[in-house]
Amino acid sequence: MFAAALISSSPCRTFSRNCVPKPSSFTLSRVLPPFAARFSVRSMADSALKKVQIQRDNTAFDAYVVGKEDAPGIVVLQEWWGVDLEIKNHALKISQLDSGFKALIPDLYRGKVGLDVAEAQHLMDGLDWQGAVKDIRASVNWLKANGSKKAAKALEEKLKASEIPYEMHIYPGNAHAFMNRSPEGIERRKGMGMPDEDEAAVQLAWSRFQSWMTRFLSS
Repeated sequence: MFAAALISSSPCRTFSRNCVPKPSSFTLSRVLPPFAARFSVRSMADSALKKVQIQRDNTAFDAYVVGKEDAPGIVVLQEWWGVDLEIKNHALKISQLDSGFKALIPDLYRGKVGLDVAEAQHLMDGLDWQGAVKDIRASVNWLKANGSKKAAKALEEKLKASEIPYEMHIYPGNAHAFMNRSPEGIERRKGMGMPDEDEAAVQLAWSRFQSWMTRFLSS
């Protein structure tokens, strides 16, 4: 499961050109003096969030993820400021709600953060909106590809109960069909935001396949 959420401190909830989130006088990082804000707002979020790189089309972008590995996924979208400490704190809080979620923040500004209203407006005006939509779609696909292992565990339990020989291996960080190394397969996975850089995992999977087949089928 996955969802997308735009976190904003303003009444504006739509991520569009005509509805730009405005800074709130109640946002802690905007009220305190710069020196105090820098240290008071800094929380566990920086250390709790893990930076990952997501592929889409022929490019890649950074994103930040926090939460349990098998939790339902939520894409958290930045305010016009960019991926600052406040939005990271929101993602951390979301990951701790109820039984827990996996929150992922795509960095739509490619590492840039607005420090004042003019700079934030400049970043928003210069945003590649079609590219941003692709980033968000790739983020959803990344969550799908790096989601729950419950189905694999359920299959393993059934295999155990059947009392037939089996081996099960999980390759963390690899997407569906990661052994398809054709140019078309690689391009397709990149377009879907799926990780595709672990050549060692591909070779390991083939070696395990060869070992299994040799053990049971060789004369």
